[in-house]
Amino acid sequence: MKKTLIFLAVALASVGCTKTTVVSDNAGNSDRSLGFSAFTHKSMTKGSIDDLESIEAARTQYIMQSYQMTTVYADAGSIAKPFFQANFGYGLNTVDYPNDWNTENTRYWPKETVTENGIVATNSLSFFTFGPASATITYNQNNYSGHLDRTFPTLTVTVADNNAEQLDILAAMTEFKTYSADLTGPDANKVDIDYNHILSAVTFAANTKDTVVFHIKEIKVGVKPQVTDTIDVLLPTGTYGFKADNAKGEWTGQTGTPKSYEVGLKEYPESDGFVPVDSTDHSANVVINADDQVLLLIPQKIEEEGAYFAVTYEVYDNEGTLLDAEITKCAPLFATKLSEWLTGKKYNYIFTLRRDINHPIEYTVQVEDWEEQDVIEQFEGQYISDRDLPVYVDGGDEFDTDW
Repeated sequence: MKKTLIFLAVALASVGCTKTTVVSDNAGNSDRSLGFSAFTHKSMTKGSIDDLESIEAARTQYIMQSYQMTTVYADAGSIAKPFFQANFGYGLNTVDYPNDWNTENTRYWPKETVTENGIVATNSLSFFTFGPASATITYNQNNYSGHLDRTFPTLTVTVADNNAEQLDILAAMTEFKTYSADLTGPDANKVDIDYNHILSAVTFAANTKDTVVFHIKEIKVGVKPQVTDTIDVLLPTGTYGFKADNAKGEWTGQTGTPKSYEVGLKEYPESDGFVPVDSTDHSANVVINADDQVLLLIPQKIEEEGAYFAVTYEVYDNEGTLLDAEITKCAPLFATKLSEWLTGKKYNYIFTLRRDINHPIEYTVQVEDWEEQDVIEQFEGQYISDRDLPVYVDGGDEFDTDW
């Protein structure tokens, strides 16, 4: 089947909106057992936290690592020591907290003790938690330091190749929590766990002004056009570092064999393996992603015009007659106004298809922040390449290799 691969320009803009959802909180712990409240921001994926009802049904399992804070004397010692690591989630503790967030087995606040070398182990605890629990996430202890040089644990994360298997990874930390016998009531001594989304989410929607019907067969994210084909360029693995005050952490060390990711297509009535886009309503944007398949990828920065999304489609008239066989057009993911994907942000690419083979893919990018704020940075204006763009059509002209 013929294919046309076109490298084209882009229009770029963004807007933002957010909301926050309280997930759960549980009773107090006058018996010195640890109790928790858990919160998370807006979530979009199957099996991830969205509201209390969905998390109760999913029983998603997270991992918690706690540390007991110590007082350091001049002779020896560390300022934090591992206290416990445990499975953590809603309804995991079926004995003491069957309808709340807690560790799988009940844990208790420590009492202050003095070690043999004179270090005081206090009743102050710090907590790090992440999940869903998966073999694709590795916790790196990294000699957690409660003060002085302030070193923190990290997570090494690899995202799944298959869109349907990608996880909405959440992480949280809370430091220096201390038990007090003077506190009473249902909220006494509970520990708040406020999760951040740590990946970048990517979605797509399309529209057209032409009086034809486009059948979108595939969207691949993270390719770069070559002479007659594309190569993969997105990195699948990175290291996430926790930050003080539960701020969104930073990603470093992005690595791995470069990948591209195919978008899971939404199912529409009377369509078989494609998303139909027509001009019935010129202002309507047709959602491309399947309802439960948002691309969840490692935040990263790639040079301008270094990574693209590729849209493969066929063109039909309104009677169902094939007009154009498979065509693939490419447009940059990153440009002057959008230089990288950031932690905890969703990027919705809304593009316009035209039948004209030489017409560029024009699109905007709506950026939604999962954090608690009403307005985020806005991009306005257009990005236009400063050079002629190469076109590869039906086995004819090749790409200019100097670009």
